[in-house]
Amino acid sequence: MAVACVEPLTLYRPRDPQASDLWRLLDQHFETFQRVYDERFAAKYGFWRPIVERSVTAFLKCGDLHEGFARVRCPDCHHEMFVAFSCKQRCTCPSCHQKRALLTAIHVAEDVCAPVAHRQVVLTIPKRLRLHTRFDRKLLGKLCSCAWTCLQAEVRRLLGRDDVVPGMVAAVQTFGELLHFHPHFHVLLTCGAFTPQGEFLELPELDLERLQTAWQEAVFALYLAATMSTWCPRSSRKWWRTCAPGRTAVSASTSRCSGEMKVIAFIEPPQRDVIEKILRHCGLWCPAAPRAPPTGDLRVHDPDGDWDVDSTSQEPQELTFVDEATFWSTF
Repeated sequence: MAVACVEPLTLYRPRDPQASDLWRLLDQHFETFQRVYDERFAAKYGFWRPIVERSVTAFLKCGDLHEGFARVRCPDCHHEMFVAFSCKQRCTCPSCHQKRALLTAIHVAEDVCAPVAHRQVVLTIPKRLRLHTRFDRKLLGKLCSCAWTCLQAEVRRLLGRDDVVPGMVAAVQTFGELLHFHPHFHVLLTCGAFTPQGEFLELPELDLERLQTAWQEAVFALYLAATMSTWCPRSSRKWWRTCAPGRTAVSASTSRCSGEMKVIAFIEPPQRDVIEKILRHCGLWCPAAPRAPPTGDLRVHDPDGDWDVDSTSQEPQELTFVDEATFWSTF
């Protein structure tokens, strides 16, 4: 039988997910939030997506030994420990998201990208156009296609050839640094393009002003925003930025003797009685505390608005015409 690890190891430290503010917040209030969503939030934030419940449920179980674990052992010193299962999700779980981001970055850098220079391009859209992607998620995919069309056309124009193809990897991000709804696109683009024969033609710089104009026109065409076709962005406003790529390494977990740990067994959730018996024996069993029933009192902070305590259903926002001065004052 494995012995509980009393002292934290150098490279692997079991985390306590239930100690985080995010875990406690979702554990205490998510059920209430889900119950009142259609009445209080659907009009502004779109229909309830089933993936939200699945994602939160998985996050609340992530890293919890009570939900199953792997038993690992060092073949050299025979030290053992339990490693809880993770939810392996993007965004919702900070721990799993970070690991996925690192592993994806390594995969892209080592297996996807050709050994040529790359640059990052970030493409955004104005606030007044972001709302539509809340209700029509297919727009995000179409905007990615617009990004590819614009970037490929600009690279071909600068190289003076229509038969070359640049390399591009794009990722959609739907939130900003304040966790408000802010859909934008991170693009990793080759600094040049490949010919049909496999030759790489370098392109030192992009014409950012021309690219901005092409992206603006593509977005407007997609949204059919004829009432805003006269909009002209100020030169100080940027719809993108460029930077150099980086790479991050991931270290494997090792034991006290620096040997590599090996998985010797999986104890999965269907074996509830076995999980409880093992954890009790090792002094790791912590019965869940009973929760109070959900209430209707839900305080929500809207990053795009004010504190909302007893709000009722809100009317959907529509795309309306505004003059240039008014538009930029709210951008």
